[in-house]
Amino acid sequence: MDDEHDLNFFKRLYDLRQKLEKEWSDKDNKDKTTLLDVFYELMSILDNFDFDDFDDGNKEKLLNVSILSNTIYKFEDVVSRHDLKRLFWFFYHNLGKQSSSQINNRNEVQIMTIHKSKGLEFPVVFIAGLKEKSFPRDFKDEEFELYGLYKTPNFPIPYKYLGYKDVLTLEEKEEQHYYEERRVLYVGLTRAKDVLILSTYENKDGRLPEIDGIDFNQIKRIEDDYSIIPPIQIDKIPDEEAETPVLSYTSIRDYEKCPFRYYIVHQLSYKESDTFKIKKGNISHKILDKIHINSIDNLTDETLTDETIHEVIDDIIPENDKELYQNEIKNIKKYLDTFYREVEVVKSEFPFTIKKDNYIINGQIDLIYRRNGVLGILDFKNKYAVNEEEIKNQLYTYLLALKLNPEFYNENVKELAVYLLKAPEDGKLLIFDIDEEYLNNFQNKIVNVAQNINNNVYPKKKSNDCDNCSFSFICK
Repeated sequence: MDDEHDLNFFKRLYDLRQKLEKEWSDKDNKDKTTLLDVFYELMSILDNFDFDDFDDGNKEKLLNVSILSNTIYKFEDVVSRHDLKRLFWFFYHNLGKQSSSQINNRNEVQIMTIHKSKGLEFPVVFIAGLKEKSFPRDFKDEEFELYGLYKTPNFPIPYKYLGYKDVLTLEEKEEQHYYEERRVLYVGLTRAKDVLILSTYENKDGRLPEIDGIDFNQIKRIEDDYSIIPPIQIDKIPDEEAETPVLSYTSIRDYEKCPFRYYIVHQLSYKESDTFKIKKGNISHKILDKIHINSIDNLTDETLTDETIHEVIDDIIPENDKELYQNEIKNIKKYLDTFYREVEVVKSEFPFTIKKDNYIINGQIDLIYRRNGVLGILDFKNKYAVNEEEIKNQLYTYLLALKLNPEFYNENVKELAVYLLKAPEDGKLLIFDIDEEYLNNFQNKIVNVAQNINNNVYPKKKSNDCDNCSFSFICK
């Protein structure tokens, strides 16, 4: 083999294998390369995404890769983050059951089930496969059917054991069945605005099927003469109005950093593995939230003993994992001995929605507190330091949410703060002054982001983060 491209391909595969063998044999390494990392690295090695034009065909390819990424993400969550053999086995048995993604063009022929067509109308509708005892289906008592569809074994639970189902007689079951079949057929027949075409066939005796509600003898028959179908002028369906983008602070930040990455993660729903750092942060937030909720429920500071704190921690962290989270526990206790003692908890993990004409922002505020009579907003970070501009934007998103929330109309937020759980004691609490001009500029920034998303503006943006981006195989 002397082709440079092929040699590079196999070299990268070999290097990846060597890396995984070394990393995955180290039991103490908690942030090893995950299955999703391997998947994206393989996508990069395959080098199949050498297009800049994201038309419907290329978008379908990206969406199909997204389906795989979501499947692997769920496998990591439920089974393992590093067991490649079990993942292959899972794919071997289940991949054929996954449906591929398709981009629907409203001006093309739509193929769908009758159930999916409910509420829709079309100028011309074809209903195919009308067959006596099959479509609509003949009645069979499912309680006593040994085999279901495709001769698969059928083990139904008798109705008498299902509390939510009435126990019906055989005649009542039959009547209910045929009523439902007629209803479904009626939905299909009434989807047509101008022309309805039914497809069926004659039996050996030349007889058309007998289907309740349809008299085939009264319907024009199309054999070889299609001219009996009246011509229909079908205008192009106008494009749908753009949906109002539903944002969060995170998605706004991601768009500003790289609009194309925003498109991959938030529009195409690509997943990345949850790192051990993220899991530690989530655990810290859960413990703090439970303690804050207890405080709102009138658990006074005097009763917040070490025993009470450990009860909360025991509820959230399994005994076997305590050693892994000992630093998080230590940092939480430091917070409870300092800043927590100075405040009255008003709200914990407070959900909000900001609704504007051209965007919606959803989110959750870690802590709303009152200190010395002053209302404040605080966000926890399980970090040593933060990008102050980014955290400022996050806190101003929360400030905007409270200004628009009826529950806080008569309140005036005076403090915006972030608490760094890992930082040294003298640098844990950062407080930002509130600047109305900054808030107005930030709102304008949100409007611009929303307009760009509505206009499908997703340029690629070079930065220092590109080298570590999981999706570099798409972004050339």
